[in-house]
Amino acid sequence: MELKETVSQTAQGTAAQLTLEELHECRKRWRTHFGESHKPVPSEEPTPDQLAAIKHLITSGKVPYVDFAVFGPNAHRQQKRQRLTGLVFNNSGELVQVELAGPPTFHMWKACFAVYRNELLMLGAVDMGNLVEYERHINDFYTRFCEKCYCLLYQVDVRARSELFGRINMEAYGMYQDLTEKNNGVPPEGLEYKPQRPWNYVFNYALTEKCSNWWYKELEYQALIIATTNLSPEQII
Repeated sequence: MELKETVSQTAQGTAAQLTLEELHECRKRWRTHFGESHKPVPSEEPTPDQLAAIKHLITSGKVPYVDFAVFGPNAHRQQKRQRLTGLVFNNSGELVQVELAGPPTFHMWKACFAVYRNELLMLGAVDMGNLVEYERHINDFYTRFCEKCYCLLYQVDVRARSELFGRINMEAYGMYQDLTEKNNGVPPEGLEYKPQRPWNYVFNYALTEKCSNWWYKELEYQALIIATTNLSPEQII
């Protein structure tokens, strides 16, 4: 299963499919949050391919970033469509691959994030509370700055999940290793960062006061320029 068709247009390599037992465990984890009598809404349920791809990224130590241009609801249909829509003729009459655009509206972003949220829950990678808080954080910015700034908001969301998250994890892991070495090889008690579930810590840390300056610089300051000047979003992004 090709990662570039599942999680990101620039991803390299493949991921092995999950077994039926592993898929069953994913469903069980989801029900611990929503109740035994419930099951995911079809449009918000990740496919086996999507689950396998994200699990591959996590177990490989990579940032579990997904590109909402190729990752989202009804993934089986999208994969068929993107094989055609991602190709255009160049000046020589040859078919070449071009980058697909992300979700054009905030409503579609939320639909994609719902699948992503359920996937991280099913894999046990991130707590429900941290995923809800991240979505609320993005939603609050959209409520404040509205559709005019959506393209900027999506750009910053991509940078957060693909760049900021990786830096947070690297710094936290370095701190964890340093403290463990100073403690004679024994991890100190009470550390919030857990190497076994690093992305749960990362999602939480990204919304703390320590990262507020990053969000201000990347999003709020730029959005205020768009909202209070004659500059278009295209000139800012």
